[in-house]
Amino acid sequence: MRQLLGGFIRGENNDAERKVCHDGAGLLVDYRHHDAFDETIADHDKEQELWNLYRTNQDDASFTHLSKWIDGEPDKMAYDIMAYLMFIKDDRQYLPVSSWIFSEQIFPYLRISFRMDGQCSWENYRQYISVL
Repeated sequence: MRQLLGGFIRGENNDAERKVCHDGAGLLVDYRHHDAFDETIADHDKEQELWNLYRTNQDDASFTHLSKWIDGEPDKMAYDIMAYLMFIKDDRQYLPVSSWIFSEQIFPYLRISFRMDGQCSWENYRQYISVL
């Protein structure tokens, strides 16, 4: 939540430094600090993609769009994050995964020739589920 609010609240322990206010009209964001709010509004497309994942049955399209967005993460864990989001959506149909551990340790140990690391796609994820 802290990251989502961005620059709205500064100096959490000091009420004098708060940039969140209530002006009587129901506004909770101080108009003098609208920059962070503008940046949050720009993420509407990402919010819509998450909404589509959980409220539609277009899992393949949602997986593809969200994985492109998540692929910019510094950890390069888009596959693991996407698998977990899919698992949250339907724990009977989808599985979470640690792609590096499966690709480097589990599949070689089981003598299964299947790569996941660096292969974040809907097709690869569906193949992973069918392999298991």
